Amino acid sequence: MLGAEDEKQATAGVREENSENDWEARYSKVRFNQNMTCEELLESLKHLTGPGAEDEKKRRVIKWTQTEKGRRQAAEAQARNKEKKIEKIKKIQLRKESKIVRDAQRAGRREIADAKLRWDAEHPEEAAKRRDNSKGARKRAAKKAEKRLLAESQNARERANENMAKSSAARGVGEEAVEADAMNETEEMADDDADVNLIKGLEYTENSTFSLAIRQR
Repeated sequence: MLGAEDEKQATAGVREENSENDWEARYSKVRFNQNMTCEELLESLKHLTGPGAEDEKKRRVIKWTQTEKGRRQAAEAQARNKEKKIEKIKKIQLRKESKIVRDAQRAGRREIADAKLRWDAEHPEEAAKRRDNSKGARKRAAKKAEKRLLAESQNARERANENMAKSSAARGVGEEAVEADAMNETEEMADDDADVNLIKGLEYTENSTFSLAIRQR
């Protein structure tokens, strides 16, 4: 048989187990759906009361947040894919339009060339005159270009000669200045040498003794 203390512990354990079952049953009655809105989630959390309610609130918030995050990431990825598809479609359409324009331009040039050929075939004399005029125009244009190039070359040579003359003049002035400085330095060195020789001569005179021969009368 169980003692009094053992009976108390067993009774308490059964009561706690029944309480937990009651909490879970009570929480299960509070509506919760991962697809509910934020307002609906907050409203449902208000009905969670009693022991263990805070843990249940955290569990539901974490679960709803993870679901919402995954849904948002999926929506962003879908939006990016949609933008990429739109850009790709735009590029394809632009290439098609560019090709249509190029083809139209080629067709127009081809029609003009064919019309010229037909006209030349129907009017050979006029075509020959036009060709001669075209040759003359090309020759005149070539002569003008040649004259322009010669004039530019002449101007370039004249500018180069002017620069060389200025350079030579500046170099001559510089050389004269250098020569003048060299002459001044030479004169100063000569004066210094003369001063040194004079001082040496005076020192020699002071250190020397003279014996004058006096004639006896």
